[in-house]
Amino acid sequence: MLKFSLEEIQRRIKKIIAEDEAMPAPLNLSKTAKNVEKIVKEAMPNADTLDWKDGELYILDPFLLFYLRWDRAWKVKDFGKIVFELI
Repeated sequence: MLKFSLEEIQRRIKKIIAEDEAMPAPLNLSKTAKNVEKIVKEAMPNADTLDWKDGELYILDPFLLFYLRWDRAWKVKDFGKIVFELI
C-alpha cells in the first residue's frame, strides 16, 4: 500500500506544472480524488484499488502500483506522464 497526503500530492503537482500555471485548489484536488475513487469502485466493485480518506490517497493494490510505475505503454500519453510524475 502507498499513501499520499493532500500536501504530498500538491508538492508533486507543483514539480510538474509550468511556473506560470496556478496550482489547483486543495478542494478541487480532494473532489477529483474522490471522483476517481468513485469511478474505480464502480468499474471494479470487488477490488480494493484506491481509497480517498481523511485527505489522503491510498493505492491499495500492489499490482496497480506496479503497473503505474513500470508499464511503459500507458506513459506515452501526456496523462500517463503526469500520473507517473505524481507517483
